Amino acid sequence: MANMSSGKSAEDIKEKFIRGLLLAYETETTPCDSGVPFDSLIDRLIIYEKNRLAEYINISIK
Repeated sequence: MANMSSGKSAEDIKEKFIRGLLLAYETETTPCDSGVPFDSLIDRLIIYEKNRLAEYINISIK
């Protein structure tokens, strides 16, 4: 994989971006641990988004 001019790979940048997104979802019960494997972070983000959208749909229908 080619490195970007900053010396960081696209994968490093993508991981940092996803970790940053998860901070918006962080709670005391589901902390965003920096030691969590990246694949688990993606799974967690997908679950948060599915739950958020499901809640939005339920509110919109009422």
